[in-house]
Amino acid sequence: MKFRQEQKKIMEYTEGIMAVPSVPGAGKTFILSNLTARLIEMGKTKEGKILIVTYMNSSVSNFKNRIYNLLNEKGIKANKDYEVMTIHSLAMQIVRESPEYVNLQEDVTLVDDVTQISIIDRCITDYKLLRGERFREYLNEDKIKGREGRAYEMLQDSLKKAIKYLIGELKCKGISAQSFLAMVEGSENTEELKLPAWVYRRYDEQLKNSGFIDYNDILYYAVKILSEKEEIRHKFQLRYAYVFEDEAQDSNLIQQTLLSIISEKHGSLVRVGDGNQAIMSTFTSSDPELFLSFCERAARVEKMLTAGRSSEDIIDLANFLVAFTREKHELESCRDALQDQKILPLGKDDPFKNPVTEKYGIRAYLYDSFEDEIKRSIKLCDTYRKMYPDKTMAMLLPSGYKIQQVIEQIKELAPELPYEELDSTSGERTAITRKLGYILEFISNPWSGEALSQVIKEVFYVDNGEEDVFLKELPRVATEMLLFPIGEVIPKGIMCAEAYESKSFQCFIENREVIRDLLQFSRSTVEQLIIYVGEKLAFTREERALLYNVANDVKYLFITNPKWTISDLAKELISTKNNRFNYFAKFVYELKGYQAKPGQLTLSTYHKSKGLEWDFVMLMCLNSSDFPYNLKDKFLGENFYAKEKYSNMSAIYKAELDKLLSGNEPIDPVAKARLETIKERIRLLYVGITRAKENLIINAHRKEGNNLRQPSSYFMLIKDFVEGRCEQHELKRQ
Repeated sequence: MKFRQEQKKIMEYTEGIMAVPSVPGAGKTFILSNLTARLIEMGKTKEGKILIVTYMNSSVSNFKNRIYNLLNEKGIKANKDYEVMTIHSLAMQIVRESPEYVNLQEDVTLVDDVTQISIIDRCITDYKLLRGERFREYLNEDKIKGREGRAYEMLQDSLKKAIKYLIGELKCKGISAQSFLAMVEGSENTEELKLPAWVYRRYDEQLKNSGFIDYNDILYYAVKILSEKEEIRHKFQLRYAYVFEDEAQDSNLIQQTLLSIISEKHGSLVRVGDGNQAIMSTFTSSDPELFLSFCERAARVEKMLTAGRSSEDIIDLANFLVAFTREKHELESCRDALQDQKILPLGKDDPFKNPVTEKYGIRAYLYDSFEDEIKRSIKLCDTYRKMYPDKTMAMLLPSGYKIQQVIEQIKELAPELPYEELDSTSGERTAITRKLGYILEFISNPWSGEALSQVIKEVFYVDNGEEDVFLKELPRVATEMLLFPIGEVIPKGIMCAEAYESKSFQCFIENREVIRDLLQFSRSTVEQLIIYVGEKLAFTREERALLYNVANDVKYLFITNPKWTISDLAKELISTKNNRFNYFAKFVYELKGYQAKPGQLTLSTYHKSKGLEWDFVMLMCLNSSDFPYNLKDKFLGENFYAKEKYSNMSAIYKAELDKLLSGNEPIDPVAKARLETIKERIRLLYVGITRAKENLIINAHRKEGNNLRQPSSYFMLIKDFVEGRCEQHELKRQ
C-alpha cells in the first residue's frame, strides 16, 4: 500500500493524542482504516481494542468493510480487535451496563426525531391552553390580520424547533428539566425562558412515562455513569486501548467528554475532522470550535491537505472561496468562517492523480425563474447521461420540498432519466411502510373495492404504466364476490370482459390466498399482524427490520392516541412526509451504505451530500435567501408574522440561556444568529463545491412563483471567477 508523505506521518502513529485536520477528498476514512489495520498487524491491541466512533450509520458500515478487507488481504483474523459504532450506540452500551443507576428500565427505547417533536408540540399546545395570551404577545398584529390561523401555526412550528434545540443544549450541559425550571423561577428577568422551562419539564415527564429517552439523554446518562461509577469506567477504559473519532468537527461538548473519559487510561486518542465542513451547528448542539481547540492543544498535529477527489479547476474554486472569505468578506466577523487550509492537488506522478478535464469543467448560470432553472438543469443532466453513461451525477438543492418539485418535472420532461432521492422519505425507504399502510387500510375496510385496488397495485402488481381495466373496475365491485365467491369461481358479468383478461386480475388470482390469510390473521393484535405481514410476504431483512420497528412503536402510538383506529395508523404509514416511521427507515438503509450509480441522477440536499462524491454535480438555488451574504439578506426560518425581536426564537433562547448561566447581557441575539447562519452557509457552499470530481454547474434564479429572488452575492462572485478562468482556459488552448 502506497501512502503520500503526509499520510506516512499518520501511519507512523502508535500512541498518544493526535489531531488530524483534513480537507475534502484527502482520504479520512482511508487513513483511519489503514491505521487501524496496521496497529492490529503490529500487535498493538493486546491491551485493548481499537474503537472507531463516527456519526453516521453509513460510515459505520463503510469503516467495517474497509478494515475487514485490509485485514483479510493480510490473512489476519482479528474481528474482535476493533469496534466501529456511532457515538449514540457507544453511549447506549454504557447505559445498559447500569440503567438502574440513572432510573431507567432495561428495555428503555430511544425516541426518534419525529416522535420527539410531536411530544414537544403537544406540550406547547397544553401550555397554550393555560397561557394563550402569552402567544399573542409574540405576534405582529399588523401582519396577522385575516391570517391568524396561519400565524399561530407558524409560531408553534418555530417554537417547537427552538425548544427542541434548547432542550438539546441543556442536556448537553447536564441541566435537567427540574434544575432548569428551578433556575428560571429563581432568577429575575427570565420571562422568555418560562415557556421552554415548562415545556421541558412536561416533555421530560412524558418521555419517562412512555419508557423513552432521547439522543441527548443517552449521552448525558453515559457520561454520568462513567463519571460516577468507577467499575464501569474502568471496564470501558480497559476495553479500548485506542479511540479514533471521525468527523470530529461535528462533535459537541458532551460527546467530547465521553471519548476523553474512555481514552483516559491509555491516553491514545485520534480525532480527524475538517472545520470547513462544519455544517450542523445552527440546528444542533455541535460546536466546531471544540475540534479547533483540540488541534491547538494536541501533542501531535498531522494535517492532510492533499486531495485527489476533484480536478484542479474545482480545487481552485474551493480555494478561491476560502481566500475570499478570509481576506475580503464584507463582514469582518465572518472572515473566520473557513479555516486557512487550502486543498493541494496530487502530483502529476501520483497514481491517484486528480481527474483531468479537457475543457474547463465549471459553469455558472443565472435563470429568470426557479421553474426555468429546474427545466434547463434536468435537460442538462439528461444530456450528460447520454454523453457519459459511465459517469455519476448529482443535483443538490436546499430542501426536500424543492427536491419534490424537481421530481415532478423529471416525470414530465425526462421520464427516461433514472433518479434516486438521497432522503429518508425516498422511494425505496418508504415503500415498505406505504405497503403496510395499504394492507392495514384494506383490513380495516375489507369490503372496499378502492382499498383492495390499492393493495393489488402497491403491494403485488408491477405497474408498467399502462391503463389497467381491472384496477379501474375494482372500486365499484363487491370485494366479497372476488375474495370469497361461491364455489371459488368468480362469476362473469360483475366486471367488463376486458377486466378478466387484465394482467392485474391475473396477479390478484395468484395472490388471493395471501390476501385472505391477512384478513383472517387480522383478529390478532396489531403488533402481531404487522410482523405476520412481513413473514407472509417474504420481505427482505431491511424491510422486516422496519416492520419490527413499526410494531414496537404501535403500542406507544395507540396509548398516546387512544381514539386511533387501524385506519388512522394506515394513513400515518402511507404518508410520505412527516412520517415518524421514515426516521427509522433512514438508519436501516444507511446500514446498506450509498453507492452512486453511473447514469443515474442523485437528488440530495446540500447537507446530506457531505461525505459523498460524483463526477458531475449541479448546485441549485444559490439565492440570497438560501445563501445569505450580509445582514440585509432574507433569512429562511425567521417568522415574518412575529414581532422583530421574536423572529428567531432559537436565537432568543440561546441568548437568554447564556445570560442565565453566565450573567452576560445578550447583544441583539437575532443579528448574532444571522451571523452564525452566514458562516455556516459559506461552509455549506464549500461542501457542495467539493462534492464534484470533474464537472460542476452552479445555478441561481431571479424569481420563484410570484416572489422575486436575488441571486446570492456568492453566486455573482463565483460567476465572475468562473467566467474569467474559462476565458483563460480557452486562450491557452488556442
